[in-house]
Amino acid sequence: MPDGQPNAVYALGSSRGESARLQRQSDELEPERAALLGQIHVRPGDCAVDIGCGPRGIIELLAHQWSDVEIILADARSTGLPSDAFDVTHARLVLVTVPEPVD
Repeated sequence: MPDGQPNAVYALGSSRGESARLQRQSDELEPERAALLGQIHVRPGDCAVDIGCGPRGIIELLAHQWSDVEIILADARSTGLPSDAFDVTHARLVLVTVPEPVD
């Protein structure tokens, strides 16, 4: 992460107002999150990653289905996670917040 600051690349910052906006956005997108997981049939034993999840992403929904959910704080441009290790990848709205995607 640039200068060790996890929010350094998030252009909209980490103010209380921005955090509240992201929570409201997550609440508004809840039906779509639930429908998505219902359509792809995520099963125990599958491995999922939620890149750039912000305050919630699909973590809560995955945690309801699985007991083994781990949260890793990393720069979405370079997570260090193996690229071929996931059955499901979720990245809602992440590309609009990455100022310089890695080639």
